[in-house]
Amino acid sequence: MATGTGEILPPAGTPAPQATGNGQILGGSVENIPTGAPLVSTPETQRTAQSFSTPITTKLSPGEVEYQKGAAKNFEQYEKELNTTTSGLNRMLYVQNEAREALKGFQSGGGQSTYETMARAAQSMGASQRLVDTIARGNLGAIQEFQKLMVQQATFVMTSLLKGGGRFTNAEFLKFQENNPNVNMDPRAIERIFDFNEKQSRIIYNEQEALSKFKKLSENNPNMKIHEFPAWWNKQLRKAGVLGRGMAGEGEE
Repeated sequence: MATGTGEILPPAGTPAPQATGNGQILGGSVENIPTGAPLVSTPETQRTAQSFSTPITTKLSPGEVEYQKGAAKNFEQYEKELNTTTSGLNRMLYVQNEAREALKGFQSGGGQSTYETMARAAQSMGASQRLVDTIARGNLGAIQEFQKLMVQQATFVMTSLLKGGGRFTNAEFLKFQENNPNVNMDPRAIERIFDFNEKQSRIIYNEQEALSKFKKLSENNPNMKIHEFPAWWNKQLRKAGVLGRGMAGEGEE
């Protein structure tokens, strides 16, 4: 029936509109439902509502896609090199520990290589082991073991320094070895270099551990991009004073 306001009302006795369990409206048209009338929430309506609240993914430009591909490739290479370095450090520290034990058998210092040469000459002429060791100023076997181990360590360190490319000559290697632990070096200097190597190794181990945690956190945090980890890690080293502070204000968070 028509009212004085021009609205159309259903005939007397017509049931009021009701919301069913499937979200449909019975007993009237949608136009006749009062504003704000409650509807029964169903899985279907929940999914619909959820679809409106889901962020819309912005399509990346070709340039951005290429950038992300390049960043992913660079990170893959970075992670591979980090794992290789860690494995190398494990071997280097093992060698270093063995060298420490060998160092207990003789007195390193200036001229020790000369004494070692004379001891070998005496040994070749049939001198007793006691005399040979006396000339060598220590256990000749320990001296030779230390020398071999330090060649291995020097090779590893120099190869690591040149991992970006290039080669070294025999003369360069000998010069490098002169400035690294050897039988002619003061034992106090040798120990300080060994301590430095261990400190550097701990930094690499911490980097690998931090990367593992960063990867797990980035899986649930879109703001953490895994390929940005190397830059983030270098920033942490600068903040800790391990590296130079860099630009003014950097790391002040």
